[in-house]
Amino acid sequence: MAVKALPAHVDTVIVGNGPSALILSFILHGNTPFYNPTSPHPDPILHKKLSESPCLLDVDVYDLTAHFAASRLFNSSQALPINVLLDTLIRPLADTVPEEYNTCLEWRLEPGKKVPHVVLGDTAQVGGQWADNPVSASWDIGALSYAEMLSLPGYSFEEHYKKTRDGAVPKFHRPTRREVAGYLAAYSEETGIQDSVYTNVEVGTIRRLHAGFHVGSHNITCRHLVLASGIFSNLIPPRPSLLPLHAVPRPNVLSDVPLLVVGSGFTAADVIISTPANRKIIHIFKWDPENRPSPLRACHPRAYPEYAGVYRRMKLAAKQVLGGSGNSSPLRRRKSNPFFAERDWDNFYEGLPNTYIKDVAVSGETAYVSLEIGDGTMLQRQISNMEYVIGRRGSLNYLDNSLAREVLGTLDETMNPRPAISGPTLRSRAEKSLELAPGVFAIGSLTGDSLIRFAYGGCVFAAREIMRRTDSTAATIGSAVHSPSEAPSIPTVPLGDQPETGHLDIVSTNGHSDLHLHRAMRSLSTDREISHMGQALLRTLYKHLFLRAPKVSPALSLFLPNDTQPFLSLPCHLPLPLLIIQLKARTKAPKNASSPFDERHKYIPRPSTLYTRRKKCRQEDKEQDPERNAYPAEEDELQDSRVRPAFFEVPELSALLAKSFFNARGAVENVGYEAGGVVRGKG
Repeated sequence: MAVKALPAHVDTVIVGNGPSALILSFILHGNTPFYNPTSPHPDPILHKKLSESPCLLDVDVYDLTAHFAASRLFNSSQALPINVLLDTLIRPLADTVPEEYNTCLEWRLEPGKKVPHVVLGDTAQVGGQWADNPVSASWDIGALSYAEMLSLPGYSFEEHYKKTRDGAVPKFHRPTRREVAGYLAAYSEETGIQDSVYTNVEVGTIRRLHAGFHVGSHNITCRHLVLASGIFSNLIPPRPSLLPLHAVPRPNVLSDVPLLVVGSGFTAADVIISTPANRKIIHIFKWDPENRPSPLRACHPRAYPEYAGVYRRMKLAAKQVLGGSGNSSPLRRRKSNPFFAERDWDNFYEGLPNTYIKDVAVSGETAYVSLEIGDGTMLQRQISNMEYVIGRRGSLNYLDNSLAREVLGTLDETMNPRPAISGPTLRSRAEKSLELAPGVFAIGSLTGDSLIRFAYGGCVFAAREIMRRTDSTAATIGSAVHSPSEAPSIPTVPLGDQPETGHLDIVSTNGHSDLHLHRAMRSLSTDREISHMGQALLRTLYKHLFLRAPKVSPALSLFLPNDTQPFLSLPCHLPLPLLIIQLKARTKAPKNASSPFDERHKYIPRPSTLYTRRKKCRQEDKEQDPERNAYPAEEDELQDSRVRPAFFEVPELSALLAKSFFNARGAVENVGYEAGGVVRGKG
C-alpha cells in the first residue's frame, strides 16, 4: 500500500490522531451539527433557544449554558460549559436516565464548509492513546466509559459492534481497549475522512510565521494549528536510581519470582488485573486517603468490580502495615465481588503502602530491592521486573520555545526536557478560551476534559472559528475573534462562565465523576443511588438554608422514618429546587395563597411528628366509622388537610408536587442503606 504524501500547504494542521482529532476532522469535512426540534431536549429552556437557532456553529454558548449550574438536568459541573452543552444534546440525561431520550443532534453534510486539513499522529494506527499500550496490561480489560459514551459522530460504536459482532451492544456494556481501538481504527474509512488522516508521523519544530505556522519536521505551512496530542502520551519515568530495573529482561509468565508494581491508579490496577493469578505481586502504592486518595476509591463494586477489588486489597494492606481503625472490614463484601475469587490474594499479593525503594541490585535475570516502609522498617525482596505506573503525561515538545511560551503563558527555557503536560496545566487558559494563542486551538484532554464524551464541544468551537476565518461568514460564538490579518489577540470568554463547583469532596478519576454509581441500577424503579456529590450538596443546602434561614418556603417536603438524616434519593427528572428535603424550617402561608393550607399547621413538621399525626388521624377515622378502611389510598390521604404538608407559593405545580411527594415517599420508606453511597430498595 502506497504511503500518502503530505501536502506542502494546508489550512489546518491537527497534531494527534485520537478521538478529539477525528471528531474535528469529521466536522471540517463539512459535517455540521444541527439541533433537531423533532427530538426535543427535556430542558424546555434549551429546547426553546435551540429551536430558534438550530445550527450549533452559530450559537451563543454563554446564553445556552447560563442556567446549567442551577438545573438538575446537567450533572457535570467540572467539564467546560461548551463540552457539557454538546454532551447533553448528544446524550440527554445519560447519567440519570440512560437510554430514555434520543439524541437531539443531527449531522448535515454541507460541502461548502469543508476546510482543507491534515490529522498527524505518531501511532501505528488511528486512535491516539487507545492504539498504544506501553505497559503489560491486557487489551481485554473493560474501559471506564460505557459504550454509548465512546461513540464518535457519523459512525457510532454501536454500528461498529453490530458490524463486527452481528449483534446489538449489551446494555451498560464497558467495551475493552481492544474493542475501542478497533472501532477508532475503522472510523476514518467508515466516515470518509481517511484522506486527511495520517499515522506514524512524528511531528516536531512547529513555529509561528507571519501568516500562520510552519511544521519544520515535514515542511508544511498552515494557517491554523490544533493541539490534540492529549495528556496521556508518555508514562511518567522512574527516578534514575530505578532505571537499572528496566534492564532486567521480562521473565516467562510462569515465573515464580514476584512482579513489582509501583502505582496507585488505574494503570497500576490494570497491570495487577492482567498478571497471572498464580504469580506473586509486590505492590508499592501511595496511601493518603484524606488528602490524596487513590482514584480507585470512587469505583462502584458492582459496576467496576476489578478496580474496587484492587482498592480493597490496598486498603486492607494499609490497615495491616500502617495500623489504624476502621468501622468495618474493607473486605466485608468480597463474597459479592467475583473479582476476589480469581486469585489467592493472601498468598499472591503483598501490598506495601508509602514504601520507598532505597536500593536496587540487579543479579542476572532478577533483581533485589531494599525497601523502607513508612514506619522505618527495612525489607528486602527479590523481583523479576518492575512496572512503574504512577501516571501519564502529555508533551508539547513539538512546539518551538516561542510558540510554547504563547500556548503555556510562561516557559522556563532552561528546563530540559520541558515540564510534562497534565490536566490542570492548560485548564485555566482553556476556561477563558480554547484558542490558547492566535490561531492555536486546544481540544481533547489538553483542555482538562479527558473523556471522549466531553471532546465534542471543543471540536465544535475550533471548527467554528476556523470556518469563520476561512469563509468570513456565520455569527460569532460569544465575543468577537480577530482574523489572522488583524492584530493578533485572544478571544475573550467564548465558552460561557465556568459553573461553581463548591467545596465538594471529589476524587480525581481521570475525568470520570460517576464511577461510584452503578448505572444499571438507574433503570430499576426499586433502586436508588446516592452520589458523594449529592450528599455533600445536601449537607450544604441543609446548613445554609434550613439552619440559617428563618423563613424558607420549600416546594416539596420529604422525610424518612424515625427522624433519620435526610439524603438525596429522588427521581432525577425533577429540578433540584423541587427535591429539597426540609425538616425544621418554619413557614407561614402568604395571604394570597391559592393552594389549600391548614391554619392549624403553620410549619413543616418533623418526620416523627407527621407519622404520629397520620397514625392519630387514622385512629380517629376508625373510631368515627368502624367500617371505614383505616388505611385509605394515598390519593385520598393527600386530600386530608390534617396530614398533608403545606404546598404553596407555586400553585401551578401543586398537583405535580403532591403526586411526586407520595411517589417519592413510597420509595423512600422501603429503602435500606449500604456503605459506599448506595441505597437499594428492599421491596
